Amino acid sequence: MTKPLIIAEVAQSHDGSFGNAKAFIDLAQSVGANAIKYQIHVADEESTKHEQWRVKFSEQDNSRFEYWERMQFTIEQWKILRNYSKEKGLQFIVSTFSELSVEIANEIEADYLKIASGELTNIPMLEMISEGSIPVIISSGMSSLPEVESCIQLIGPNLVKGVLHCTTMYPTPLSEVGLNHMTELSLKLDFPVGLSDHSGNPNVPLIAAYAGADIFELHLTFHELSFGPDVIASLTPSQFRLAVDGIADAKVLASSSINKTAQVEKLKGVKKVFARSAFLKDDLQQGETLRAENLSYKKPGGGMTWQEAIALVGKTAKQNICRETFLSGDMFSDD
Repeated sequence: MTKPLIIAEVAQSHDGSFGNAKAFIDLAQSVGANAIKYQIHVADEESTKHEQWRVKFSEQDNSRFEYWERMQFTIEQWKILRNYSKEKGLQFIVSTFSELSVEIANEIEADYLKIASGELTNIPMLEMISEGSIPVIISSGMSSLPEVESCIQLIGPNLVKGVLHCTTMYPTPLSEVGLNHMTELSLKLDFPVGLSDHSGNPNVPLIAAYAGADIFELHLTFHELSFGPDVIASLTPSQFRLAVDGIADAKVLASSSINKTAQVEKLKGVKKVFARSAFLKDDLQQGETLRAENLSYKKPGGGMTWQEAIALVGKTAKQNICRETFLSGDMFSDD
C-alpha cells in the first residue's frame, strides 16, 4: 500500500436501512476516507437462538438472531453499494461471518475481505476464503498472536495484505488502546500493520500513524446521537476529517528527518532577524572611553555579539559613533 488505507467502518450503523447504508458512502468520501467497510451478516448461517446480546440496545428485536435478520441486504443491494462506492473512488471492503457471506463477497467482487477477530477460528469460512482471490485484512482484537499466525497460514500469506491491532472494547479507554502491541505485530509479522480503533478519539489514529500504522479502520457515524451500538465508539464527520488530516501530518513527521547543521546554515538569514547585536545606548563622541553601561543589546543580529562588545570596554572612540550604528573593533583604539 503506497499510502495509508483509511477505512470508514459502517458496521451496523445503517440499522438495516439500505438508504442509510448508501448515504454512508457519500459521507465517507466527503470526510477523506479512501475505503468503506460493511459487515455481511446472514442470520441463519451464523447465529442461533443461543447468541447473547453484547449490549441490549434494540427494543424492536427480540433476539440477536432477529437483529441479524434485520441487518441483511440482498445480493442486488450489495452490488449497488459496491458499484456506488467505486463511483465515489472508495475501496469496497466487507467483513464476512459465514461461508455464504464469503460467497456474496466473491459475487459482488469486494476489494478486500476483513476477518473480524472473533472469526479467526471459523475454520470452514477461512478455508473458503483461502480458495478465493480477494485480498484479506485480519483483525487481532480478541485473538492471540499464535491465533493470528495460524489464521495467516490457513488463508495463505499471499492473500494477507495487512494485520490490524484492535481492542474489543466499545469505547476503548486510552489506557487500553495498546499501540505497543501494534508495534510488536510489525516486528513479528511481515505484513503492513494498522489499527482498528474503537476509542472514538480522533487523536488515536494520528498517534498510531506516527507509530507506523499504514491501515486505519475507524467507525463513522452521522451524529453523536445517532442510534446504534457502535456510535459511542465512532467518529463524527468533523472528527473523522481531523483524523484523516492528522494521519497525513503524522506520516510526514515520521518520515522526515533533518540534518540540524545544514538546517542552521540554511536559516542564517532568518537567524539574523531574531538575533541581537551590540549597540550604544547613546551617541559616543570621538575621544570618549567606552564603558559597559554605554552598551545595549538589541535586534537585529549581524553585528558584534555581547562578548565581542564587552571586550572593547575601556577603549577610546576614534570617531563620533551614532547609537544606531553597528559597532566594530576598528572604531576604537587603546589610547
